[in-house]
Amino acid sequence: MKIIESQFVAMILAGVCSLFISVSFAQPQYTGFKDTDELLNQATDLQAAILAPMSYAAAEKAYQTARKYTEQGRLDTATKYLVKANASLRVSIEAAKIGAVVFKDSIDARERAVTANASQFEPLLWSKAETELTKATRKLEGGNAKNAGVEANRVAMSYSAAELAAIKTSIVGNSRVLIAEAEADPNKVSRNAPITLAQARSLVAQAEAKLDANRYEIAEPEGLAAEAEYQAKHAMYLASQAAMLSARQMTAEELILKWEKPLRELANTLEVTTDMTAGYSVASEAALTRATSLVAQNAEKKQRINTLEIELGDTEVVVQDAQRMQNQLASVERLFRSDQATVLREGDDLILRLIGLDFPEGQASIETQYFGLLSSVQDAIRVYPDAYIMVAGHTDSQGNDDTNLVLSQKRANSVRSYLLSNTGLPATRISAEGFGESRPIASNTYVVGRAQNRRIDIVLKGVRATSQQAAR
Repeated sequence: MKIIESQFVAMILAGVCSLFISVSFAQPQYTGFKDTDELLNQATDLQAAILAPMSYAAAEKAYQTARKYTEQGRLDTATKYLVKANASLRVSIEAAKIGAVVFKDSIDARERAVTANASQFEPLLWSKAETELTKATRKLEGGNAKNAGVEANRVAMSYSAAELAAIKTSIVGNSRVLIAEAEADPNKVSRNAPITLAQARSLVAQAEAKLDANRYEIAEPEGLAAEAEYQAKHAMYLASQAAMLSARQMTAEELILKWEKPLRELANTLEVTTDMTAGYSVASEAALTRATSLVAQNAEKKQRINTLEIELGDTEVVVQDAQRMQNQLASVERLFRSDQATVLREGDDLILRLIGLDFPEGQASIETQYFGLLSSVQDAIRVYPDAYIMVAGHTDSQGNDDTNLVLSQKRANSVRSYLLSNTGLPATRISAEGFGESRPIASNTYVVGRAQNRRIDIVLKGVRATSQQAAR
């Protein structure tokens, strides 16, 4: 093994020495900025700035100096610096080719760290890895290839550590912040809600352990992190209630009555007992039983409706109409990828839920990257030429209610304006309405649910009637 390593080092040393000897005797001729730019592009493609930092920096400095003298009209002096730039670029290109072999694993690990946004989430670890790579490539470029393999392994490990830490921070970072806030909370969360806070810490630890096992399987860790955020917030709330009891700002009876109130209201709505003379168990069990029954009844009714629709298909007209509508629906569904939109039917309405359309935080401007998605929306509208279109804007429950209502209206208006400008439809055919946070489709408790609630729905009204009219 040692013989092989010695041969590898000897090969690298020979390559580096021959490189600098060949450059020393080369007499490059000035060919203008065109040739230098071509060399610069080659060096950039080979990542010479990283793998051959000394010669690349020298080339860049000479190149900029040549530009300066060219602007001053001193072409003879500019020519001299271009010759220097060309020579340094040739050195950097050859050195980068050697470096690409020696530091292949390091560069691969660096790219993965870049993908994980390590410079943003873990700047110290990222900076450490960058410094190690620069030192290692400088040594190789300077002809010291003896410890190249050892240096390359160390650099790759540093980038890998930065990548893993960045992935963890991106997923559980917010949970960590909330736990730290809970620990520093003046209501003494660690003492007043220790069980809930411990649960938050445990969930974060579980998420990190999952990422240690496989950093690219993030679905489960994301769920654990979301639950940890909830538990940390819940712990702070519980501690605030306990603190009020300790300070005698609220009696135990008042606290219990406060928590019983929503359950009583729910029981009343479901028309079940609100008896809490022996605690909440009777009322909660009755409410749960009733709610479960209603859900089952609703599912049964939907099944019966589907069955009746099939039975009504005995007449030729209804069958043809149903088939036509099914074909139209399928054609609309094919317009969108699963990460762009969900197509839903509600009675005679068709809803295009644009899950792939995002806005900058607190803004209503449509970014160019979503024009393709909105182009598909236009194609869907053409499938139902007589349908009335409503653009519905929705937000999550974060922030002020009134602010959310205004923001949802602005976003709906932006989409309406875009569709009017690109479809040629009359303004009377498209309306926009913002509903703020009033119509959630998922729980606002979790990050995933809040993301689902921030949405734009394109509602095509009366598509069933339109299809039937078209059939006649």
